Amino acid sequence: MFLTSINSWINKRKWIYGLVLVLCIALGFIFKAYIFKSTPSKNEISINGIPELKGNERTIITMISRLHQENKKEQAYSIINEMNEKAQDEENKLALYYLNSLKCYIFSIEKQYEQSVNHGKIALDIATKYFDTINLTNTYQNICASYSQIAQSDSVEKYTSLGFEHALIKGDSIMLKTFAMNLGTLAFNKNLPGLAGYYFVKASAIKANGFANTDTLLYANLVSILISNKDYEEAEKIWQLHNLDAALDGDEYDNQNLQCNRIALFQAQKKWDKSRALLSKLNLESFNPDFKAALFTNTWNQIYNDKGIEACADYISKHKTFFEEYFIQIVASLITLIPHDQIYRIGILNSTFVQSLIDKYAIEQSNDRLLKYSAHMLLGIILQYENKHVQANKNYLIAHKNHNEYLEINDSLRVRDIDHEIKFERLLSEQYELNRMLTTKTKENQMLMLLGSISILFLVTLVILFYLNGQRKQVEFQLLSIEKQQIEEKEKHLEKEKQLNNRIVELSKSIIIKSNELGSTITSTTTTNSAKELYNIKRELAKISKFENIEHPEIADKLYQNNELYEKLFPSLKDFNKTEKRIFALSTEDYKVKDISILMGLSSQYVHNVRSRLKKKVGLNEEITWSEFKKRALAQSDQITS
Repeated sequence: MFLTSINSWINKRKWIYGLVLVLCIALGFIFKAYIFKSTPSKNEISINGIPELKGNERTIITMISRLHQENKKEQAYSIINEMNEKAQDEENKLALYYLNSLKCYIFSIEKQYEQSVNHGKIALDIATKYFDTINLTNTYQNICASYSQIAQSDSVEKYTSLGFEHALIKGDSIMLKTFAMNLGTLAFNKNLPGLAGYYFVKASAIKANGFANTDTLLYANLVSILISNKDYEEAEKIWQLHNLDAALDGDEYDNQNLQCNRIALFQAQKKWDKSRALLSKLNLESFNPDFKAALFTNTWNQIYNDKGIEACADYISKHKTFFEEYFIQIVASLITLIPHDQIYRIGILNSTFVQSLIDKYAIEQSNDRLLKYSAHMLLGIILQYENKHVQANKNYLIAHKNHNEYLEINDSLRVRDIDHEIKFERLLSEQYELNRMLTTKTKENQMLMLLGSISILFLVTLVILFYLNGQRKQVEFQLLSIEKQQIEEKEKHLEKEKQLNNRIVELSKSIIIKSNELGSTITSTTTTNSAKELYNIKRELAKISKFENIEHPEIADKLYQNNELYEKLFPSLKDFNKTEKRIFALSTEDYKVKDISILMGLSSQYVHNVRSRLKKKVGLNEEITWSEFKKRALAQSDQITS
């Protein structure tokens, strides 16, 4: 009947299946997110709890990375070593790749750059030899980061180029943008504006989430390159096209970079009024250290244009400490922007001061030949003004030598830069093919993701439906079992009740018969007053009493059986005989000695002795009553249960 009600309820509410379907869809998306995230719980895998390395490679790497991030480095290293040995024993190339790539990343963070590079190269060798589909862009990026820290610029450029080509093949837009930006920065630092612009334009053409501020900086760098090429018209075009004026306000890193570039562009275009207006809003002290030198240069260049060399010299003198701190970044602009016959009028500049700065920053030992050229050129100009012509000529020779060496070393780079400058100009005027290709690749990936999501959702829905159907059948089976059990118990109860009623009827009949017989006997004996007859009546009454008490020992047995907790608390009760157990059970239910002796058909003295003996066996004092004993036993049982 109960099952019929359930089925009727479900049939009347068809909408429940719609609700189940909606829940399945939600669970499908959650499951998909979980699968792609692939992040195990903290207790999912332990050092000695990995069932098998094969098939768990990425899960294990994710777990090790998380442990390292949580500063559980010893545990992370222990798992790496254990897994490395296991991978070598099993010749698991995929695991060896992941482990070496992870070591490359971890050692880079730990500033162990040589080891980071070595493990990165091992990972690349394994991947290129055994696998074609693995995305190696992160490994390339970690190798580049380590090489940059140990100042191996050629290696940085090599692996950055390899990473760029690999990201292009894999269609990894985020890493492709990152590598393009890095290549542009490397070229920009080498004073190769054509090559830098080429890569910056590539990077800006790649649209990826989370790069909004980066795109702004890329456009700002493009403006700087075009200013250095004196292509002010194209610089202004990029500025207006991408509405960079909207990012001029604020003290953020990208805002300050744009502000310096905008001022430089105004000054290059001879728009001094606009440059002055923007400079008046800026504070040198609040600027990021990366841009302080640029703002300082822009400021004294504006003052020099507005008020002449004396005002410019006064400004630089007031910021002598700043000038010393940023001498390396400022010295080239002094040589470029101020006529050489005016430099000596900057009061703080004398040969001793300039030489001390050259020594302080070890410019003689630097590999930056343009820096050495600018510093010695400045020192030569000051020495010439001080009439120290011999020393001045020596510095001019050093400056000239470094300038020629710079040109010789960079001849091949210059040819390459000119070639890329042509490409750079083409990229600025045309829509770059890379953007279209990445767009197509992105759409393909989105379609694959959509198909994968639909497949996962379909499978999850099937699993849930099978599970719900199984649960329904299980509930039906349990309900049928409970209903059958209840029927059986009810039949047993009715049978017992019937037997008890029959017994009561039999006892009642026996008592009535005996009572009638005794009534007749008493009637006859009252006239005869025979002692023998009275004795017989007494005996018959005793028999009736005994006959009525036949069931009482069984009641004692039931009382004992219903109190199983006593045997759990007092194991010695198991050794009691049947009579002792019956007396024990009746005593705990507050039956008196007299009542127990009547119910059991025993003498009162015997019952008393047995009760005393039982107290000793269970470890009770004679003074403790049986009711108090029962209360303590129940309290102790509750404590054990809780």
